[in-house]
Formats: sequence, structure tokens, C-alpha cells
Amino acid sequence: MIRVAQGIRPSRRAFTLIELLVVISIIAILIGMIMPAVQKVREAASRTNCMNNLRQLGLAAHNYHSVRKGKLPLFYATPTTTPANPAEMQVFVALLPYIEQEPLFMSMIPPKNTLGITGSTGKGVAIPLLSCPSDPNYGNGNNYSDSAGQWASTSYGANYDVFGVQQSNIGSSFVDGTSVTVLFADKSAQCLDSSATLRHNLWAWTPSVAGGGATAAAYAPSFGTATLIPYPDYKIKQPQCLNASTFHTGAINLVMADGSTRNLPPDIAAAISANGTTYNWQTVLTPAGSDPAPDF
Repeated sequence: MIRVAQGIRPSRRAFTLIELLVVISIIAILIGMIMPAVQKVREAASRTNCMNNLRQLGLAAHNYHSVRKGKLPLFYATPTTTPANPAEMQVFVALLPYIEQEPLFMSMIPPKNTLGITGSTGKGVAIPLLSCPSDPNYGNGNNYSDSAGQWASTSYGANYDVFGVQQSNIGSSFVDGTSVTVLFADKSAQCLDSSATLRHNLWAWTPSVAGGGATAAAYAPSFGTATLIPYPDYKIKQPQCLNASTFHTGAINLVMADGSTRNLPPDIAAAISANGTTYNWQTVLTPAGSDPAPDF
């Protein structure tokens, strides 16, 4: 019988270079298989978060409507000489008390702030509810400043055809139906105006207060207009400023006038097809366009 001398251990064979490379390759393959699943879970969580934010905005609009005797806030009304409540010129500012931001709202209106929105530091407050985790352009929410100070961004926009044309009533103004008319949707925190200049989607921005004009309107958190209704941009790093836009995979998120949330696929740019009828993006933006109601 062969005995191993005491204190001397038998040698162990080390990995050869080829074996080591094989192990590394297997680990790399496993990581490659796992990462897409992790990304899908992360995107699903981000989309759920985003949909919840939009749902809260829709609920806030309904609560505002109930308190204000059946009227939704105007997006940005032309200010009077000394408006009694200049915060009412901007839909997101007007909704602050209904998204648990009443102290911020009070800091932006008289008598605490006689200069209203532009004179308040509140316009530079980044509000978590107004950010989408999938929006790479949001950052910390503070991406823009001018002579009036810091302005905070948002990842959402309001439908101008609801909030910008007239002071809508959820009952009488939505002839096409509340379940098929958009209130709010995804919109990138950064965008390009008609001259391809970088602008920002600012939750408190009011073109009328900021001097008006196309440049000022490019910073407004809205999409669509009464005369031009662009389609949504999908997964574009810097989309057009008048467009709803999204970075979610496979869909743009919306909250409708009845408070329900929807996902529309990126081919909305072509049309929504339901029950053999074609519906375009304008169909779901106009509350009283006398256009057919899609079932989606």
C-alpha cells in the first residue's frame, strides 16, 4: 500500500486555459439569457408606475371638476390685468392641490406670491408624480432655467384639445364619449421645436405668462392643438414638442376622460383599427369631433 507522507497533500490539477474560457463563455451566455428578463421586469415596473401617475392625474382632474362646479381647468388662459388666481392659467399648477401638493400651490399664487407662477420658486420643484422612470430625458427634473429662475420638467402632457380650447365640462363637452377621449399622456421631458432646437417639457410653464409665441409654446406640457394634431412619437430620443411621446416598449400610456388608463401601440401613427373601422390619433384627442368612437 502506498502511503502519502504526512504533511504533504496530493496536488490538484488547475483549470486549463480552454476550460476557463468555456466556463467564462457559459457564464456570459447565462447573463445574456437573464438580462432581457430583468429588463422586461424593470420595464413592466416602470410602466406600472407611469400608469399609476397618469391615473392620479386623471383622478385629480375629476376632483377639480367636482369642486369647481363642473369645469376642468383651462390650460393657459390669457391673463387679466391682475388675475385673482394666476395659477389657474396652467392645468398642472391648478391640479396641485389634488395631487397632495397644496403648499406648493399656495406658494405660487397671491397673496403669498404676487408675481404668480413665473415669480415663484415653486415652478422649479421636481414632483415625483410628474416623472416617468422610463424617460431618459427627465434626469433630476431640473434641466432648464431662464431669467425667471429654475423650471422643473415633467414626463407627461395635457391634451390641448380638451384643456386649451375651452373650459370643458366632463359631461357636456365630451360628445364623442369620455372613455375614448384622452386627458393626459406620456410626453418626453425634452423635445425639439420646429427649428430642431432643444426645448424642455416644463410642468408649470405658461406661454401667455412667458411672452407667447411658438418658442414659448414649445416648452408647454401639452400635445396637439386645435388646428394641428401630430401623432405620438415612439422611442425617439428627442421627439417633437407638439407630440405626445413615449420611451416605453410597445405602447404609449394614456388616461382617458372617464379616468381609465390605456396603452396604445406605436403604430397609432398610422391608425387605430377596431371593428373594421379606422380611427386616427385625432379621433381620441377631440372630445367633440363627431368622429366614430374606437373600441380599444
